[in-house]
Amino acid sequence: MPRTGGNVTCAACPEVIRDDDFIICRVERCHKKFHLLCTNATNLPLESVKSWICPHCKAITKRGGDNSSTPVRSTASPSNVTIRKATRRNVKSWICPDCKAIAKRGGDNSSTPVRSTASPSNVTIRKATRRNGDQSNDDDTYSIVNEMRLLRETMTEFKNELSEVVAAVARCHLRLDDIVDKLTNTEARLQSLEDSQRECDQLKQTVEQLQRQLDIQAQSSLGNEVEIIGLEEVNNENPYHLTLVTASKIGIHMTEGDIDSVARTGFRRTDGDGKENKNPRPLVVRFTRKAIREDFLRAAKSRRDLNSKD
Repeated sequence: MPRTGGNVTCAACPEVIRDDDFIICRVERCHKKFHLLCTNATNLPLESVKSWICPHCKAITKRGGDNSSTPVRSTASPSNVTIRKATRRNVKSWICPDCKAIAKRGGDNSSTPVRSTASPSNVTIRKATRRNGDQSNDDDTYSIVNEMRLLRETMTEFKNELSEVVAAVARCHLRLDDIVDKLTNTEARLQSLEDSQRECDQLKQTVEQLQRQLDIQAQSSLGNEVEIIGLEEVNNENPYHLTLVTASKIGIHMTEGDIDSVARTGFRRTDGDGKENKNPRPLVVRFTRKAIREDFLRAAKSRRDLNSKD
């Protein structure tokens, strides 16, 4: 069976058989394939297609079968033996009966491809159609190649853009990490400031409480103070000693432990010409107990005639 590049070709023409556009000879020793157009079998019914025999096999069947491998035997009388022997002498020009029969029919056409009886115009149209189909296939292939090339370029651009996006996302992650660290530090500082603010508030409350206590103590201590007026004021004097001397003059025994504090109040006064005024500043004495103050005042009232000279 003729083949071209691994594809089956028509036994009548050299073109490759494609799809189902062929018919097979049903003779076992033949089984050749032909184009439907090459054998004019396009309109055959299905039963005829199943029993179709190629023209070559039909010619052999008409002669009584294929006897090409059968030895040629003479049916002539013994008188022909001499002729046969004479023929052997000229064996180079001897022709077998089959070949003689074929020669009478117009020559041996067993190896000649079976041609279609269709008009040449049909053959031309078929070839043109095949060429147009090949051209269409080439155009489709070229279009697919271009589309694949464009798709590859698009994928390359997309890959580059994706790489840039990945790099940008990585940079964003780094910046976000820095921002998170800063926020963490800021939160820690805010927490520290809040703790400090709470401590300040507590200290402020403590100071206010202490201030109130001091005010209360100051108010209560005012009841233990006595102002002594008229005592002569000298430089580097000892206010505690003056207070003890005054107490002894009015008849009260007192020690420094009974005195909480003692000091002269106000500034030293001056005259109009800039000289110091000789009038002494009052001496304020704070006793540790209110009872001592009361005793001191009673004794002072009973000795009103005393002066600084005494």
